[in-house]
Amino acid sequence: MKWIARYVAYLAFGLAAAMFWLVFAMVVFGFMPLPGDPACHFEPQGCPNPSLLKQSLGVVCFLGSFPLTVYAFIPFRKAVRRGLGLPENRSSIT
Repeated sequence: MKWIARYVAYLAFGLAAAMFWLVFAMVVFGFMPLPGDPACHFEPQGCPNPSLLKQSLGVVCFLGSFPLTVYAFIPFRKAVRRGLGLPENRSSIT
């Protein structure tokens, strides 16, 4: 039963990380990296193209989120295993 709790905690971390990065992109960079219909979409001239700076910040935010999430997951994984009383690594299981 501990393995179910462990993987539920891992799934919760994945969902929380995804939500964090979406909110981070929206608050810090001012855009939501999800497809949608902005208000200017329905105007006759359409939406203006985003600036090169805004596009590059979006790419940096997207690519930078992966290593930062992995670095945050490592201590989370150790805390979950410690909290459930499991060994730190598989080699110590006899």
